[in-house]
Amino acid sequence: MNNYFFMSLLFCITTAFALNQTEFLYPVSEIIHEEEHKMCVLYQKNNHLELWFWNPLTGESTKGLLSSFSPSGLTVLPNKKTFSFIDNDRIRIKHVNKRSPKSIDLYGPYDLTLIHWIDDHSFYFGAKERQHNNLFHATVDGDLFRLTVSNDNDYTYPVKIENALFCIERSDEHGYRIIKTEYPLKKINNNTFDAPTLDTLLKNSENEYTQYLDLENAESIITLHKNTSAFLRMHTTEQGFFIEHPSNVNRTDEVITFSYHTFFKYDQKWKTEKLFDFTLPLHLLLPQQGKTRLYESILPFLPFHDQDIIYYSDLCVESNSVVVFSYDCHQKRTLQKTKPESPDSLTFPPTLFQDRLFSGGTLTDDSKNYSFKNSSIPSITINQSGVQYFNFVEIPQE
Repeated sequence: MNNYFFMSLLFCITTAFALNQTEFLYPVSEIIHEEEHKMCVLYQKNNHLELWFWNPLTGESTKGLLSSFSPSGLTVLPNKKTFSFIDNDRIRIKHVNKRSPKSIDLYGPYDLTLIHWIDDHSFYFGAKERQHNNLFHATVDGDLFRLTVSNDNDYTYPVKIENALFCIERSDEHGYRIIKTEYPLKKINNNTFDAPTLDTLLKNSENEYTQYLDLENAESIITLHKNTSAFLRMHTTEQGFFIEHPSNVNRTDEVITFSYHTFFKYDQKWKTEKLFDFTLPLHLLLPQQGKTRLYESILPFLPFHDQDIIYYSDLCVESNSVVVFSYDCHQKRTLQKTKPESPDSLTFPPTLFQDRLFSGGTLTDDSKNYSFKNSSIPSITINQSGVQYFNFVEIPQE
């Protein structure tokens, strides 16, 4: 399989490939619901995602979205009372007090990846256009600005921090490299959005669009030649992280190994360092006959940063289970944080809620019969009134 697989997150349904369905339950982000701080929780069952709002103090859960939607790539807006998600390649946003989400219709981009909110009105994202990956800035009103316009190179995984934009560029000349340039907010705010005319659509030419990023003067941070670089994350303007994975993936492989790297500026020079590797069952990321795939592919497995501690999931070969480890960036020490509860079980990296770390993972038939207080694995219980209670693995902070 070519190296563009993980560029588009492939939020697709794979019912034909999964005969015995495994269910997954995992928290993703904090939100304010009914004037209380809660967690957005995704519940995958029957190759479909459901959104729930979970109160970690009581365990009580409330349905957060109609089941007709599949909220992949969920992101909470800065106001903490609105969230966005990608459903059938359309961006939708919903306020917690509204019954239905609003669609933001943007003509041109497809295979959308994660949405990054600058404020409650504007956001940026990566997507494909004319068979190449490009970067875009948009608003809730449907205004669309093309940050990059290229039919030659690919631009992916944008990260805005302060006034700078970092992203991964792939070109035939340089391979993969991380570049930095100024985010063009002033230029965007002084222009009207480039809505395509009928003539533009018929020509389908990149010259008809305005490119808002100054790529000619972009700074090349580091160049990577061997593997595919993905999922860029910036800690500051002088330190970031990224994942590498093999450029070619064979669908028949049982596992895939990723490498997690940091890059940083030291003595006016940029350096890179590999921190750790982690291995995952490939069937969770790619559809394979008779096995369940994660609807969000690798997203639930992305390493989680809690200050200088990085939490990640790795495969234990002895039990064929995926468990959580921590990596201390200062001491360069790795510790196992969870134990396999059963063969083939998995636990995702945790999510932070008010100084508490909660990890989701697989649900089994047994886990649905656990009492809320005594469960040591992700579980669901329902009381006599039909109220659902979720429980997650809590990982002590280091």
